[in-house]
Amino acid sequence: MFNQHLKEVVLDLYDIGVFQFGSFVLKTGINSPIYVDLRRIISKPKLFVLIAKLMWKEFDYPVDVICGVPYTPNTPNTCLLYTSDAA
Repeated sequence: MFNQHLKEVVLDLYDIGVFQFGSFVLKTGINSPIYVDLRRIISKPKLFVLIAKLMWKEFDYPVDVICGVPYTPNTPNTCLLYTSDAA
């Protein structure tokens, strides 16, 4: 079941243009043929929540605090917070 959800998520991410292929210079100065723009998931609420639920399943321990680095994209942190039991 998890693998099927993961496959659907990857295909949905591809469909909304999260994975970009070409020639990119990353902030580190490294050249990359792939760029992953996770900011795009914020515009797809159902996908946003599904990703968060899949991420929560990966934790094997209770989580009291989530700290996100103030750097773009901060979307995964926001996603986890909105779907946590504490929210």
